[in-house]
Amino acid sequence: MKIRVLGIASGLPELGLHHSAFYVETKDRNILIDAGEGISQQILKFKLDKNVIDEIYISHLHPDHFSGIFMLIQMLYLQKRTKDLYVYLPEEVEKVKEMFNTMYIFQEKLSYKIFFLKMRKNDNIIPIENTHLKTYRKFTAKVNHKNPLISFSYIINEDKKKIIFTSDIASTEHLTNHISQTGIIFIDAFHPKSKEIIRLSDSFEGDIFLTHSLSEELKLELIQNKRKNIFNANEKDEIIF
Repeated sequence: MKIRVLGIASGLPELGLHHSAFYVETKDRNILIDAGEGISQQILKFKLDKNVIDEIYISHLHPDHFSGIFMLIQMLYLQKRTKDLYVYLPEEVEKVKEMFNTMYIFQEKLSYKIFFLKMRKNDNIIPIENTHLKTYRKFTAKVNHKNPLISFSYIINEDKKKIIFTSDIASTEHLTNHISQTGIIFIDAFHPKSKEIIRLSDSFEGDIFLTHSLSEELKLELIQNKRKNIFNANEKDEIIF
């Protein structure tokens, strides 16, 4: 597999960085994990062909993981893409489809078909539901919003190789049963407690790439206790695995 890091910024925009997006080439398909703001610019920068992306997997609907998809869909149309595109969503499929209509990005006018689907296990791609959005429960109940509060991390398997993309996570607990035989984890370095990430690195034989900006707590922890298998993800990274 080949991984191109396209965006690592957190919810707070940072000059010179783009929001969450990872492009993964597997043996039989090319995948985009998340589509944060700036994804279209990054696709142009790295000269990815208009028909190269087969599937998009959205971890959750926070703007820094999702808002770039609207410009991406429009750009692919203006580039005259012809290949079907499959977009897997964690929740609210019909509402998302209606958002495109509201923006005048009509499916009937596009040069290609888009299939918006609710997330499910898909061959070698396994979603793991995490608790990132559960912190909204009290608020949504108080104001009577009906958001499903669903957020996923993703496992990609191929030829006995395994990569995990956590997206945003409240803790690393949901990874415990999945890290065996995993070679690489791209992990949210801002939301989980720093000691959880350090403990994960101690029990993990592969490499951990930190995304989404480091918390001050984790920065201090890594200064005091450097780890050989923890690296800062970089938007220039292309990782062959």
